[in-house]
Amino acid sequence: MSIVVNETGTASFQCEVEGNPQPKVTWLRDNSSLLANKRVVSTAGGLVINDVTLTDDGTYTCEARNILGVMTSLVRLTVQVGASIIQKPSLVIVEEGHKVSLVCQATGQPTPTVTLRVFNGRLEITNVTKTDGGNYMHMFGKEHS
Repeated sequence: MSIVVNETGTASFQCEVEGNPQPKVTWLRDNSSLLANKRVVSTAGGLVINDVTLTDDGTYTCEARNILGVMTSLVRLTVQVGASIIQKPSLVIVEEGHKVSLVCQATGQPTPTVTLRVFNGRLEITNVTKTDGGNYMHMFGKEHS
């Protein structure tokens, strides 16, 4: 099972167990018990993570244990983070006939697509002419599946 949550959102997991004697439910991440705090709250068989951050991204394990044994179930949490620019194009002055490169880089989860049109987030103009002058806009966003 997997869930996708936007950064600052709330992730809720439910682990319904039955057994006799009644199993005790423990939530783990990276084989370590999760410690309850202001953001991470264990409920009856459930787990709620408030104000989700990218560091919460990962695989969580619901462990149900009684004297007769242990059963586990995995849940994958994917945290989406909005796109932000880490390198934006700067003002470039170039002489006619020369080459110019404009670079724009963005970060986010999932990795945003950068559109500066033409090649992988890099706009390259060879043999610049006066008609190439002007403002260029960079756009970025998420790919939709």
